[in-house]
Amino acid sequence: MYGASGLVLAVVLHLSMVRLGVAEWASALATITFTTGPVSVLYENWLFYDYPVAVALALAFWLLLRARDHGRLRDWGAFFGVLAVVVLVRSAFGLAWLVGTALLALLLDRRRARTIAVGALLPLVLVAAVCLKNRLVFGSFGTSTWLGMSLAKMTVFQISPEERARLVLERRVSGLGAVPPFSELPAYEPFLGQRAAAVTGVRVLDERRRSTGANNYHHRAYVEISRQYLADSIVVFRTRPGAYIRALRKAMDRYFTPPTTYPAFLPNIEHMTASFRFYEATFYRPAVEIVVFSLAFLHAAVRGLRRGASPEAHLPWLFLALNLAYVTAVGTLFELGENNRFRLMCEPLAVIGFMAWARSAWEWTGRWR
Repeated sequence: MYGASGLVLAVVLHLSMVRLGVAEWASALATITFTTGPVSVLYENWLFYDYPVAVALALAFWLLLRARDHGRLRDWGAFFGVLAVVVLVRSAFGLAWLVGTALLALLLDRRRARTIAVGALLPLVLVAAVCLKNRLVFGSFGTSTWLGMSLAKMTVFQISPEERARLVLERRVSGLGAVPPFSELPAYEPFLGQRAAAVTGVRVLDERRRSTGANNYHHRAYVEISRQYLADSIVVFRTRPGAYIRALRKAMDRYFTPPTTYPAFLPNIEHMTASFRFYEATFYRPAVEIVVFSLAFLHAAVRGLRRGASPEAHLPWLFLALNLAYVTAVGTLFELGENNRFRLMCEPLAVIGFMAWARSAWEWTGRWR
């Protein structure tokens, strides 16, 4: 599956850039450079959702270009279907993101509004049904209940242990202020009491450990734990906003570090030292990443907001720009620690946007040659 995903990524990267006017040789070079780099190789061989989501977003962009050019129901249906898969696989995306994308398409391509609405209907219903199920089972209408634990890393645990202890004694935050987020379940027993032993009859919600012996973060108790962390985080954010600002700076720095900087990859990096060092000294330098993302976003935003072209022609550019902004916001405002993994999800879009900018820049300089 992951090998096939790598092939899909290479194909849609190349085809998307060519559709945007990038020369075939330049598109091929950019595609080969990205898909054979350590980031792609390492994530393609890691059984986790980050790489499939990155591939799915790139695939969705190519399908959107096809839908813009042909306007067929099957293209719109495939586009929204892939977006629904992204939402159901990665909780960083949600129903609101999917609805917002559908509304953007309807607003910009009113001539095909009926086709777009029909293509989006089933994916929207499917995602909404999952959110409703989560509301009925967990009391939360959404695709994740971990926001509180993530936000606690950026607020509660950015103040000193002494200050946290004082807030706990003053009962301004709960006893969770002494327990790091995402700890194993036994660490929360003083807070949960008998609620940690509550049985639902569903093994994935009741068992404390997975078959591998690892902690089971799907346990029902983590829903309540995360809610309490969220309440504590709001208190710290209101009373000590400087703690969140410091965490935000750290998150931004971490966001633009190479996605290969992750403990799971250390054994494999040892076997690809030459390639890793080359990319780390060139394409993976934080300054280079910032320039690539900035130019990709700004170019796409300008093309998406430019007057003169037909409204539907703006849609792919705005989709690209808004998703670069969205992933960056979600990956820095609510998370501290795994920020560079968030960026991986939109790196293929950044490559497409940057190459489109490079093509425009080359044409502009051609006027002076």
